Amino acid sequence: MSQYVNFFIRHDNGKYIPLTSFSRSNPIYEALEYLVPSYEGATLLTASIYNEAYTNLTRNINVFEESIKEYKEENENIIKMSDPLDVKLEHIRENTRAIKDLEKEVDTYTAQRHYLSFLYELVDEWEKNEIWVGIEVDIDNLK
Repeated sequence: MSQYVNFFIRHDNGKYIPLTSFSRSNPIYEALEYLVPSYEGATLLTASIYNEAYTNLTRNINVFEESIKEYKEENENIIKMSDPLDVKLEHIRENTRAIKDLEKEVDTYTAQRHYLSFLYELVDEWEKNEIWVGIEVDIDNLK
């Protein structure tokens, strides 16, 4: 069963309007999973929640970038080794595949971090509206 983190606008009249949802496989879900309620309703997207989620996403990006750097350094060292050329090339190919996968992760996490920022910025732009967030929220039960 797939779970989603759900975002809503709560207008000044108290009505909740769905904005978007992110599945469990999305970095935004991962960043918010332990910061917002599950099945209990939603909570206001506060600066504290936003900042911690943003930091979580940034931390993952940094880990990916550090791994990319390590793979590239390893490739430089492989070239200097005295192993047969075919062995060196195979290791370099494996590392290159890993680098490409990690670069995709960096792109994904960066894009999702921007999207989270956009959602949070809506709070500043719309004074009469609030952004609420929760996991597996039943909009009909929000009060």
